Amino acid sequence: MDSALIDTTAKAPANEHSGLMYVAAFTASLGLLVVGAGMVALAFASYGSLGRFVAEVVVGVIVAASGGALLLSALKGESQSKAAALLGDLTLLGSLFYLGLALPPFNHGAVGRSVANLQFIAVILAITIGTAAIALAPAPTHNFTGWKHLGQIALAPDGVVLVAGTILLGIGLGQLDKMSLMPPKWSWISFLGLTVPGMIVLVMIRGAVKKLGPTEQTLGWRAKGIWVLLGWEILLVAGLGLLIYGALYNLVLGKNGFQGGFKGNTNGLILWAVAAAFLIFVRGPFERALIQLQERRWYPVVREALYVVGAFAFIVGERSVISGKPPTLATGAAFPVAALIILAAAFLLVPIRLAAKPAELGRPEPHVVEAAGAEA
Repeated sequence: MDSALIDTTAKAPANEHSGLMYVAAFTASLGLLVVGAGMVALAFASYGSLGRFVAEVVVGVIVAASGGALLLSALKGESQSKAAALLGDLTLLGSLFYLGLALPPFNHGAVGRSVANLQFIAVILAITIGTAAIALAPAPTHNFTGWKHLGQIALAPDGVVLVAGTILLGIGLGQLDKMSLMPPKWSWISFLGLTVPGMIVLVMIRGAVKKLGPTEQTLGWRAKGIWVLLGWEILLVAGLGLLIYGALYNLVLGKNGFQGGFKGNTNGLILWAVAAAFLIFVRGPFERALIQLQERRWYPVVREALYVVGAFAFIVGERSVISGKPPTLATGAAFPVAALIILAAAFLLVPIRLAAKPAELGRPEPHVVEAAGAEA
C-alpha cells in the first residue's frame, strides 16, 4: 500500500506549546547560547595553531548562533526558521568536531588538563542543552511532500535526540572507572569512517524509511507489515552497533577502528546478543503495541525507558567484545561525574525524546503521515 505525506498546517496550529514547554525551550536555548560563547572563550585559552584556533572559534560561533536563533523563535512564540533548524542539527555534529579539535593537543601535552576538561564539559553541555533546545522549540512547519525533502525529513529532532543521548550514554559509561574526569582520546578515521556512518543510519536512513515508507498505522500487525517493522528495528541495532564501535575506538582507544576488531569475550558476546534481541523483539513489539493503546500516556515513557535499558546493556556488551574484558562495571572516583553524564543521557532519551514527538504528548505535529488508499 502506498502512503503520502500530507501537510496539515492549514487545519490546525502546528506547534501549540504549553507555557511550560515555552519556558523550557527558552531556558535551553539561552543555555546553548551561553555554552557556545564559552566554547569560543576556551578556544582562546587553548590557543595553539592558528588553523585549529579558527576552527574551534567557528564551531563555537555555530553553537552560539544556534542557541540565539532558537532563543528568538521561543521569544516570538513562533516555529523554528529553516536556518534555526539547520543550525540546531549542526550543533551535535559541530560539538563532536570541537571535541576532535580540542583533544589531540591535550593528548600530546600541548594543552593543560584543566583547560581540556573544561572543553570536554562544554561539549557535553552543548550536546545535552543543544539537543534539548532543538526538541523543545516549536518545530519548523516545513511542507514535507516526498523524496525531494529527504534531508529535512531525515533530520527530524527525534533521530538527533536518539544519537545525542546514545553518545552521552557511551561517554558516561567510559568515565565510570576513571579516578577523575578524563578527556577522551580521538581518532578522526574512526569518527568519520565509523561513528558518522552510524549516525547516518540512525538519523538519515532510519528516519527516511519511517517517514517515507508505509506507516505504522497502515501496517498494523498484518504479516506483510511485521517484516517492515522488523526491518526498522534491525536498522536501529545495526546503526547502534556501528555508532558504538566507532565511538569506542575513537573516544576510548583513540585508534583506527578499521585496523582494530574484536578481541572477544564470551560473556560480553552473550550480553551483546541478548541486548540486541531485547531491542528488536521486546522493545520493538512494545512500540508497535502503542498503536492500539494510545490512550495510555505512560506507555511511550516505558518504551523510551526500554531503549535506555537495552542500549546500556548493548554498549557494555559490545565494549566487552572489543576489549576482551568481562562485561563488568568497575567504578572509580569519577563515578559521580560519570553518573551525571549517564543521567543526562537518560534525560535526553526519555523526556526530551518524547518532546521531539509532539503527537505523543497531545501536541499536533507540523505534518502527519496519512495513508492513501484502502486497506490491503
